[in-house]
Amino acid sequence: MRKEELQEMIKQKDHSPERMRKIGESYLEGDVLWDPVAAEAWLLLVIEQGESKEAIHAMELIARAVYSQEKVITDKDYLDIFLEWKDAGPERKNYLEKLLELGTADQKRMIGKSNE
Repeated sequence: MRKEELQEMIKQKDHSPERMRKIGESYLEGDVLWDPVAAEAWLLLVIEQGESKEAIHAMELIARAVYSQEKVITDKDYLDIFLEWKDAGPERKNYLEKLLELGTADQKRMIGKSNE
């Protein structure tokens, strides 16, 4: 992203969750300026908006890119999400599936074994 594009995105009054995520990603990628603090601030705004797809993506970016954590969700929370997913209705199930996608390979194996 060019400096002018980033400035234009920041200047806009109504920021959609997707636009805020893109601004945060731009700071993480260092397109104009590498600034993990600014990236985290924009990504936290996405989470506050509560739009599930973008909020989940923002949580992942904060955990992995800002805090250098492989695990976005603890093993216990991952298992709890999986157990809730099994009995959830269609809309909730879709949301929980997006959360389960954040799991590490070990966590995904963990639920694979518990599902047998």
